[in-house]
Amino acid sequence: STRTSELFDAIAELQPRTASSGSGMTEQETAKRRLDEVMERLPEEFNVGELEERLPAEAQASPFTNVFLQECVRMNTLLAGMRRSLVDLDAGLKGDVSITEAMESLAVSLADQRVPSTWLALS
Repeated sequence: STRTSELFDAIAELQPRTASSGSGMTEQETAKRRLDEVMERLPEEFNVGELEERLPAEAQASPFTNVFLQECVRMNTLLAGMRRSLVDLDAGLKGDVSITEAMESLAVSLADQRVPSTWLALS
């Protein structure tokens, strides 16, 4: 349930942030490792124009096709937001830019293996 998830999230946030799951890595090191893993697996955005062109003429007016294309656009929004936030966090962890509150929240979520709230908002 939602209340149970909120309770476990609150408990997780109270845990010390110096090391992650006994690995000896700091939270930043864990976040960086997970950031790299996600960036490796993150697919390219869909080329919606190309997808539309490849559809057969009879499928272009289909409600299913419209939903498919809308979902591709939504997925592109999510992928772009994920990529942008990960690139920003990477720059912050390298010291190229100051780490913002949003970046810190993303790092904590990555270190805790949770979906960041900013990504949930985009989905």
